[in-house]
Amino acid sequence: MDAKSISAMEAIRDDPVLAVNLKAGKMLNMLDSLGYIRIQNLKPSQLLVHPENRSGAMVNPFNVHQKGWQALKVGWSAKKLEESYALEVSHNWSVKHKQLQAMQTLVEASQGMLAPVAGTEQYMSLSASHMSQFCKAVGAGCLTQDENLASINKVLSLDTLQQTFPDAGFKEAVTQGWRWHCIAFTVEESMPWFASFLQGALNASNHIAAKATEMELAMSIAGTYKRTKSLETAIQTCRSMSNLKYLKVVGDFVKNYAGGEDFPLVQFLVHLERAFNSSLMLGEEFMTAVVGTHFGSTHTTFAVCRSMLIAANLSSSKQQDGVARLLVKTDLLKLQQSSQKGNLEACEKLGKMLVEERMKKNDLLKSETVKVLGRFFIRCALYLTQKEGKGRESRTFGSLSSIHAQYMLENTPGDSNSSNGAGTTGKQTVEKVLSLQEANDAACIAGLKYNWLKPGQYYSKRDSKDVFRFAGLTAENAEFIVRDMYGKEQAVLVQHADLFRFRATDKKPASMLDEELVSKLQPEKCLQWQLELEKAQVQACLLENSMVDFSKLVLTNECKIFAGAKILKGSIQIYPFGMVSLLKDDDGKKNLAGSKVVVTYKKGRKYQVQASKFELAKASGAIPLFFWVTPVETPEEASMELCHTNHNMLEIPCFKPKKQLASGQQFTYFKVQADKGSAGPKAKKAKTS
Repeated sequence: MDAKSISAMEAIRDDPVLAVNLKAGKMLNMLDSLGYIRIQNLKPSQLLVHPENRSGAMVNPFNVHQKGWQALKVGWSAKKLEESYALEVSHNWSVKHKQLQAMQTLVEASQGMLAPVAGTEQYMSLSASHMSQFCKAVGAGCLTQDENLASINKVLSLDTLQQTFPDAGFKEAVTQGWRWHCIAFTVEESMPWFASFLQGALNASNHIAAKATEMELAMSIAGTYKRTKSLETAIQTCRSMSNLKYLKVVGDFVKNYAGGEDFPLVQFLVHLERAFNSSLMLGEEFMTAVVGTHFGSTHTTFAVCRSMLIAANLSSSKQQDGVARLLVKTDLLKLQQSSQKGNLEACEKLGKMLVEERMKKNDLLKSETVKVLGRFFIRCALYLTQKEGKGRESRTFGSLSSIHAQYMLENTPGDSNSSNGAGTTGKQTVEKVLSLQEANDAACIAGLKYNWLKPGQYYSKRDSKDVFRFAGLTAENAEFIVRDMYGKEQAVLVQHADLFRFRATDKKPASMLDEELVSKLQPEKCLQWQLELEKAQVQACLLENSMVDFSKLVLTNECKIFAGAKILKGSIQIYPFGMVSLLKDDDGKKNLAGSKVVVTYKKGRKYQVQASKFELAKASGAIPLFFWVTPVETPEEASMELCHTNHNMLEIPCFKPKKQLASGQQFTYFKVQADKGSAGPKAKKAKTS
C-alpha cells in the first residue's frame, strides 16, 4: 500500500469521534475501492484462524463445538455468515511459518477437537472463526467433548449429524463453504495493526462471537495501549467491543501487573487459558480482589503472585454461572495476614526468576513452557491459599521447595513426569506499564500506592499555610517544593506515613506581581473606571437638565403631556432621563437610525438612555417626560421639535416647543422616518397597578 493510503487508514483509526464499527466500515470501504478486497467462495479446509483473532486467543475448541451445536439446533443460517472476513496468508515464508505454527499450537492443545493444519490453507479468518473451524472439524472427523454432540457420536461426522439434523445449508457449508470477503496479505504487511483492530470490531458485533474473557480483554487493552500509549484510550476502545462493567479493573491489571510494555504475564495467561480450553470468566469480585488487594510489602507489588492466582482460577473445574470458583475473594484477603508475607515474597521472587529466565530464552509462550510453568503457577497459588488437592490434581506438595523441585523435574528435556495440568486434561497522555523489575522497586510501589500524587500539581497540608508542589517519590519519602513570594524554592521531604495529611488544592503559591502588570492595573490607568466616571458624569448631566416646571404641565395616566397654561416658543426644554449604558460602535450606528435615545460624548463614545422606571400606584420612581412626548404622522400635527444641545462634553437630544402652545395642547413631535440621524423616544407605558 502507498503511504497516502496508509495515512488515510491511520486517520480513520485514530478518529476520536467515530465508533469502532464505523471506523471498520470506513476502512473496509476504502480497501474495497483500492482493490484490496475480493469476494470469493472459501471451503473450511482453506482457512486458518488469524493469530490476532480474539486478542491472540484465536478460538476456544470447546466454544467451537458449542457454537456449532447451537447453530445446528436452531437451523443453519447462511445469511448470518454474509459478513465473513479473512486475511490472505502471507507470501513471505517466515511470516507464513509463524501463522501456520500459531494454528498448529492451537490444534495440538485442542485434544483432537480441531482439524489438523495441512499447510495448504490460503486464508486466516477474522470473523466467523468458530463456525468455519466447526465445519472444518466436521469435515476432518474430529473428536468432540461437547456433551450434546457426543450424545450423537463422539466423533464428528457429516453423515451422522445429517441423520439428526437434515440441514442442506449446513451440508453445503461443510463441503462447499460460503462467500468470504478476502483481504490481500499486503494490507497486513503495510499495516501490522490492522488485523488486531478489524477482528475486534468484527467480533464486537458478530452474532456468533463468543463472550471475551478477562484475559482476552486484557490482551486487547494491551495491544491498543502499545499503539496509543494511553491506558484510557485503550480501555475506551475495548469498551466499544465489550460491555464488561469492570473493564477498568482489567485495565488496571494491565497497567500495574502485566510485567512491562510487552505484557509478558498477560500474554502468558492468555496462552495458559487457551491450553486449558477455558472460557470461564474470573468474575468482578475476584478480579477486583486480584488488582486491589495490598499484601503489605514496600519492596514488591507481587505482580507474579497475582498472575499465579489468576492462573489457578483459569484451571478451575469449579464454576457457578460461568464464573470460576476455585479461588474466591476471601482466599486472597487471607493472604494479607502477616504470617503469609514470607511465603508470598518467596513465591514472588522465585516466580519472577523463572519468568525472566524464560523471557531471556524467548520461549515463555511456547506450548511446552506454558504447560510446565503454568502448572508451577497453579501449584504456587493453591499452596499459598491452602487449597492444594482441590484443583485439577489431587497431589499436595506442602512446600515451595517441593513445588520448585517438581518444576525442575518437568522442565528437564524429554521428561514426561507431569501431573494433571494444562494440556494434559482438559488462551490523549502517555502512561507507563510497570515492568517486573519496577514491580519489585520500592519507589515504584510507593507510586502505585500513592497514585493520587501527580508531579507538578499542588497540594495543601493540614496545619500549614504553605502550598506544596509535588516533585516525586523515593523509596522512603515524597519530595515537595515550597516556593516563597520572592520565588525562592525549598525542597521538603515527607515520609510516606505522613502523606495522609496532604490534599490536592487549586491554590497556587504566593508570588510577587510583575511590575509591568502592576503599573498597567493602577486605578488612574484603568479604562473601566474612566468609563464608569464618564458614565456617572453623563447621568449627572441628564439629572441636572431634567429639572422642569411641572406646574405648567398636565400629565395623564396614558403617559401623555398637555400644556397646563400658555407656553411660549422655546421656553421649555425636555431632556431624557433614566439609566445610561455605553454602546458599542456598531450598536451606536443602529440606535441612531432607530427609536433609541442616544447621548454622544465628544470623545466619540455613545450612551443609550433608557426611560426611568416608575409606578403610579405606589408613587415610586421618576416620570420620564422625554419619553411621554407622543409621535405624530405629519409635521403639521407636531407641537414640539427634536433638537440636540451641547453641555460641556455632551451632545444631548431634547424637545422644545415649535411655537407658542395653548393651554390644553398636547406635547407631540414628528419622527422623520427617512432621517437616519433622528433618535426619537419610545413612549414609556405607565405602570398603574
